Amino acid sequence: MTNANNFGGDNVCLYVPGTTRDYTGSFAVQNTPSAAYDGNVLAFPDTNIGCEGGNCTWESGLPAPMYANPDPTIYWGYDTTDTPSDSMYDVLIDNEFSAACSGSNPVSNANIAIYLDAVPSYTKLGLADSDPVLIDGQLWYTLHVRDSVSSGYDYKTEFAAVTPMPYGISGLDLGAFYSYVENNDASWDYGSNYLPSSDCLQYIGAGFELWQDGYNLASDGTWISGLNAATSSPSPSPSPSVTATSTPTPTPSPSDSSTSNPTPAPTPSDTSTDTSSPSPSASPTSS
Repeated sequence: MTNANNFGGDNVCLYVPGTTRDYTGSFAVQNTPSAAYDGNVLAFPDTNIGCEGGNCTWESGLPAPMYANPDPTIYWGYDTTDTPSDSMYDVLIDNEFSAACSGSNPVSNANIAIYLDAVPSYTKLGLADSDPVLIDGQLWYTLHVRDSVSSGYDYKTEFAAVTPMPYGISGLDLGAFYSYVENNDASWDYGSNYLPSSDCLQYIGAGFELWQDGYNLASDGTWISGLNAATSSPSPSPSPSVTATSTPTPTPSPSDSSTSNPTPAPTPSDTSTDTSSPSPSASPTSS
């Protein structure tokens, strides 16, 4: 399911012409978002699986109870090279958890945010930029916070790649991040609340948090494997999802942190973000 997610007041529109499996999780920011930088995220155009905001995807294996040790792996290619010089954004894999293991609009009480890159920098955007740990063979900065929400608190753990990845990731083990939080949160500021074992993994989204502009940011395709539908809790009736077309292979990005990784060669997976086949449409979408 692909959406513009203008929750912060932006007016992002996405180009999503493809609807078949070949275009799984591909989209591009088609317009120049007009909202000015105010220190907060203005929009999060992404492709996701699971349940969020009243919509659910088909046969994703979500929600998945944490006692079943969900261990998804993600393959995601993207292009950040053609954005305007004033753009401010981060590249995020968002993992949301809830005490509610059913329903199409669960309230999040735990979040694991995995940042692959940020422009102009993690520090400028107030993201994790210290206390590195080794997970899945790579170093990640860490930050642990507790946000007040209407239902109480949302416990968030941020991981930010010490070596930024401006082009994509191939075979990142998301379950390794979940295990790290479960095994270490007892020693953090608020104790063992960051990821309770009774929670369910509800949602995984891959996209760009826009802080300013972001025109031409593009996702070339997202594949997620390793979720077993047999261990998931019942999900409500799914809503149609939208996917999009791929973009050309990028050239190196001029961001302030510049270790390039090749665009990953996507591999077929048992759980895909291509969750339905709506009628093809080449027009931009927005929300």
